[in-house]
Amino acid sequence: ESEDKPEEAIQMYARGTQVDPLNASLHFLLGQLLLSTNNDEAGAENELKAAVALTPGDLEARLALGNLYYGQGQFDKAAEQFDAIPEPEAPPSEYGIEDSPEVVSRILSSGISFNRADTAQAIEILRALTPEDGMFPFLDFLLGLLYQSNGQPSQAADAFGSRQVFGLYPVDSTIRLAWNNVQSRCQTWEFPGSLADWVARELPQTDCLPGEDRERIRAVYDIFHDVVLERRAVQQPIAHGAECPFVYTYDSQTNEWVFQTTILYRLVDTEATQTRRLTHFSGSLLIREEEAEVSHINSLYVAALLSDGSIQLLRPQTEALQANDTEYVVLHQGDEILVTMDGYPPEGSVQKWWVVATGYYVQVK
Repeated sequence: ESEDKPEEAIQMYARGTQVDPLNASLHFLLGQLLLSTNNDEAGAENELKAAVALTPGDLEARLALGNLYYGQGQFDKAAEQFDAIPEPEAPPSEYGIEDSPEVVSRILSSGISFNRADTAQAIEILRALTPEDGMFPFLDFLLGLLYQSNGQPSQAADAFGSRQVFGLYPVDSTIRLAWNNVQSRCQTWEFPGSLADWVARELPQTDCLPGEDRERIRAVYDIFHDVVLERRAVQQPIAHGAECPFVYTYDSQTNEWVFQTTILYRLVDTEATQTRRLTHFSGSLLIREEEAEVSHINSLYVAALLSDGSIQLLRPQTEALQANDTEYVVLHQGDEILVTMDGYPPEGSVQKWWVVATGYYVQVK
């Protein structure tokens, strides 16, 4: 996502929203970059609100906007966004969270209840996410702290005791990041295996989290807030060996199509926008589906960074790829499409090229 040059990416996405103002993914990407790169909360809010307005069902955009409000202490506005995200249909299984906006939004909703001094409601929300036998140590840890704060020592002991080995962690990457964050701050490697014993004997003596109960719990919720700040539009769901459409450009010197990059990488059943660098571009892209999957490309364009610092967007002649709408180019394994861009060559010397694509793919089993 041009993360090595975030200012260039901001400029590119800003230009993209001007050319294609109805592209919710571009607004979302721009909002995330403004927040993570420039700490521009006002600009990020405007872009994330635009993304939510254009695509009310975009759970990642709602999660990001709600999390922005959460960090500002605007809990009513945050709750409005989180409440619009559906609750998980059932308590998550061991492999069932996978960076789920539904789950993370509920955790932050629990944090809102706690900050509103409704600890019982905060506990109730978390309990709905935590299987009876204890599955996710970080949630068990947070739940135990909440029980302690609420004067329920036996329930706290049960929550802390649901995982005997501190080092076990869940599959889900978001929860694992938060759990590892606490481990890296707090673990001394000198306590016995019991999480309950560690909380009782070690945590109060460390400075890894605040000593006062309520401030400690707020700090734990803030870890989840920080994790959401690190999320990007293009998540990385587990893809079991699958790739995505391969992009080629024509080399006039060798008279061959040369592989450049892939698009829709790891976007399994989840539509989003990705940006990929092109080392060479001559006006057309040959896109091939070479794997056992069905790709759905909603829109695509090429961006050129000119020597004067401006960015020019080249739009595809293929009508189905000109805007994010209900019309897709669908490629099955073995299919290919030649996409020629209007406006080539740009007026001016090009320093860098990118291809920007929106879509997803479905694995063929």
